[in-house]
Amino acid sequence: MITKIYVVLLGIVLGSFLNTCIYRIPQKQSIISPASCCTSCNAGLKAIDLIPIASYVILMGKCKYCGDKIGVRYILIEILTGIIALVLFLKWGLNIKFILYGIFACLLICIFFIDYDYLIIPDGLIYLGILYGVVCKLILYKNENLRLAFINGILGFVLGGFIFLLLAIITRDGIGGGDIKLVSMLGFYFGWQNIILIALISFLIGGLIASFLLVTGVKNLKDPIPFAPFLILSSLIIFLYKDLILYWYIKGAILY
Repeated sequence: MITKIYVVLLGIVLGSFLNTCIYRIPQKQSIISPASCCTSCNAGLKAIDLIPIASYVILMGKCKYCGDKIGVRYILIEILTGIIALVLFLKWGLNIKFILYGIFACLLICIFFIDYDYLIIPDGLIYLGILYGVVCKLILYKNENLRLAFINGILGFVLGGFIFLLLAIITRDGIGGGDIKLVSMLGFYFGWQNIILIALISFLIGGLIASFLLVTGVKNLKDPIPFAPFLILSSLIIFLYKDLILYWYIKGAILY
């Protein structure tokens, strides 16, 4: 139980750092310096102001220096990262897979919210994801399995990119260049079999959410809807529950 608490706290702390990355990377600012400050009054924040979740609650969601409201999404990302860390720990335990997959999950969270906010996916994060995929394969696979892992990754990279490039042509830029690069990166990481499932689930989730937004009037047909969040959500689903999904599918097919 104590270990689970530590894992959640670690995830929450990482979530606080991801908030900085999500805010600064699209603006091409360093994620290391300068020190954190209020985005409204630019007042420098002290350590006591940066305690994940706790500082937000103590300050009642307002900047201590100017009184401006702090977005609740900051703590939601911290909580989300803590939950994902716990889920990864429950699935793989405290080992190298937990560390490697946890880092990759953090990268996906950054891409998710950056695309949601700015409708862009920085190339640097895509290149980092591909490089990290290479590192993960080198660590997790050996000898013959390593060769097969790279072949599978390259096939996933090509297949994912080709599918979305074709969709971009058919829909006349309905799919952005960033989405094509992202799905290629995911294809390299997850392999060609998984990228097909990820693409299918992302279209299903995207269609349902887009339909809801259009019906409720939140969006109209001319409003752009970021697609990277659907891809990333689908990736996390496949990452954690692929075996269960395949079991349900096969069981349903047999019953049918």
